[in-house]
Amino acid sequence: MAKSFKVTFHCSSKALGTGSERPSNPSSKTSCVRLSMQTLKASPRFSATVSPLADSTHRGGLLTGSTQRSRTQARVAEAFSAELSSLLTRAHDLTEHIRSLEDSTLRTMSAVIEQADSADQPDPWTHAERQLADLTSLPHGWDGGDAPPVSPKAGKRVMRLVRAVTDYQSVFPTLVTDYEGGVTAEWRSGKQRVAIEVESTGEAYLYAISPEGKSILEDAVSFNQDAYRKIRIARKEISRMSARVSRINPNWRCLFQ
Repeated sequence: MAKSFKVTFHCSSKALGTGSERPSNPSSKTSCVRLSMQTLKASPRFSATVSPLADSTHRGGLLTGSTQRSRTQARVAEAFSAELSSLLTRAHDLTEHIRSLEDSTLRTMSAVIEQADSADQPDPWTHAERQLADLTSLPHGWDGGDAPPVSPKAGKRVMRLVRAVTDYQSVFPTLVTDYEGGVTAEWRSGKQRVAIEVESTGEAYLYAISPEGKSILEDAVSFNQDAYRKIRIARKEISRMSARVSRINPNWRCLFQ
């Protein structure tokens, strides 16, 4: 089946020929006719411009529809990728938040358990305060002579220093009076010894001897910049002593319950 084309061409009356092929209006220099493909091929004298309008329009429609579908699919894929990335980010943040809550819960539970366990165990400060309360409540002449009880000033100063050189893990000190209103807090394990001596006037001294029996510290303590250095030395020695005692007897606190 031959395809039809709309053809526009210019020709003279001479070019149109004679007879039945001559157009009804010979004076017209321009004619528009519908010819078959075979007719066009058989008429090389005609200079024509052929436009397959239906086929061109059909192909253009197909191309336009395909392009639109591709662009739509690209936009959908881009939106899906962005949404997936957002979901993954939120999932990561939620996971981190859950881990943080778990860590916080574990720390809280551990603190509650430790507090419950420590409620029945004495600490070095409570133990020292109980001993000091006994020493400050002694009557005048408690030794059968003229010995006074520990003075309030000495008691306050010694407790301040005990707290400075110990922590919860420290072994407990032993407090004794000097028979003159002063007090001594002492830690001893083998050859190692740490002591705080406070006179009734509040003047204080620190002593520290290493596990090898070597004197490390023996000096007066005033609350100034140099006092902190001496307190750190005493605190370090008590920490070493406490660690050694805990290795030898992990249940040593039971002796003070």
